[in-house]
Amino acid sequence: MNIINENFISTESVHLCIVTIDCSKLFENQNNVNTKTFQETLLSELIELVIYLISKNVVPKQSKYKQLISLNFKKLFIPLSLWNDILSIALERVNLSNAYDIFITESTTQNKEKYISKNSRLMNFINSNKTEADLFKDIDYENILKLSLLEAFKENNITEDDEMNQILEEFHNLEEIILFQQEN
Repeated sequence: MNIINENFISTESVHLCIVTIDCSKLFENQNNVNTKTFQETLLSELIELVIYLISKNVVPKQSKYKQLISLNFKKLFIPLSLWNDILSIALERVNLSNAYDIFITESTTQNKEKYISKNSRLMNFINSNKTEADLFKDIDYENILKLSLLEAFKENNITEDDEMNQILEEFHNLEEIILFQQEN
């Protein structure tokens, strides 16, 4: 596996190393080797690469940074799920399965959202780093509020627009409306 380039991005909480890798030469020789031997070769190459990257780009353990390494392959040659399995085994063998977030990506022109959603290791990282604000960012509160009001009106047999408008003018929030309707 040949490293083509390395890029580093650091934010307040994440230290990211993006490594672009070309493994085409490794796969050129695949036809001459049986599958098990080739998978062992992939595993040893990946272990060597991970150890090299970690030793070169170590952020101290007491650091406030989350340590992240993206292995960006020019071409995967095999399914991403198989690469993820090989990466998991590699991280277990070097006893680093929890120390770093390492995921594999491919330089591709396909739909990035679809690609990201299929990349389980990357999705685990993204989901583990969502803040509470991110989790509620895409919720349509206005629609939820309108549906809740309509349901409350329906449960209390309030069907006339004039009645609904009068209640909406008298109360300032959904909680007040629901409490009023529970009392009556």
